[in-house]
Amino acid sequence: MCASIVDYPSSDSTEDENESSAEPVSRPTSNASESTESTNKRKSSNEIQSPVEIKRQKIKNIKKNLLPLPDSIQTMFKDDKRHDDDNSQHGGRIRSFQHVAGNWATYVYIPFPSDERFDDFVQELMTCLQDLKFEKMSDYHVSLSRTVTIRHHWIESLTQSLKIKLMNFNRFICSTANFKFYTNDERTRTFLSLQVSDLGEKLKQLTCIVDESFQEFNLDKYYKNPSYHISIGWCLGDVLNKITDSKQSEIQLMYLDV
Repeated sequence: MCASIVDYPSSDSTEDENESSAEPVSRPTSNASESTESTNKRKSSNEIQSPVEIKRQKIKNIKKNLLPLPDSIQTMFKDDKRHDDDNSQHGGRIRSFQHVAGNWATYVYIPFPSDERFDDFVQELMTCLQDLKFEKMSDYHVSLSRTVTIRHHWIESLTQSLKIKLMNFNRFICSTANFKFYTNDERTRTFLSLQVSDLGEKLKQLTCIVDESFQEFNLDKYYKNPSYHISIGWCLGDVLNKITDSKQSEIQLMYLDV
């Protein structure tokens, strides 16, 4: 447009004067416009951000607007909390496996409902074994599995698996025979137990069913040749070599007199 104004032909002196006066005005205007446009282009070019930069800026702005978390919440799930076992609170018993948060000790058993007569009999046995510091069990049962650890969210699934497999199993009768002393796998405790038997190996069948459910969760099976029993008393350590034949005979005679 500027070139067109400068080169336009005219014979009018007035127009020539206007033309001459317009020339210096129109050129600076054109140059200023070009300079402004160029500046705007450079500015627009500098303001363009990559998607990564835009995302970082958004995150930065969000963090600025967030309220700080209370200290009680920030320290809620710290991993530096340790579980210290105090054996004195558990009769001196030693844990068979390390405590892990979220793990639950689990085993399957048949409860044995005792009565006053049976409790009195057990107390007489503990008196007979008082030199070895035997104590009564807190409850009586027949174990059908090892003691294993499972995650808390497995409990319901394992329970349902056992219920489904055992729902059609009929009741049966068990009988007790002689006394026998056992130790746990770690030999940290000794147990006085009544051996249990049944007709038709029903207890063994139950154990096989439990093993099937346990294997679904990669848990250990029960012993290959289980000796079913009801533990009625326990003491710390392995004291099998301290139980004399005469002591065992005395206990058996007490059982026969019941």
